[in-house]
Amino acid sequence: MLNVALRWTDSSGVTHNTTVASLVGGTSWAPTPILKLAAALPLWQPGSVLSVKLVFSPEQYGGAWAIDDVYIDPRMS
Repeated sequence: MLNVALRWTDSSGVTHNTTVASLVGGTSWAPTPILKLAAALPLWQPGSVLSVKLVFSPEQYGGAWAIDDVYIDPRMS
């Protein structure tokens, strides 16, 4: 399993890790589902801005992961 999290810092300087998906691997390449990243962030006010890092963490047991492209659509929220 590959966990996908967002790492962000709030206005108080506290860092948060918000898990947005836990992906299960297969025996061949396949695209992942679309992840609604903005929905997991505190963007309550119109025009809110937040710097975010994507964190990919494989589980401790078995398997090997390869990430081949990450696309962030700047027009979608």
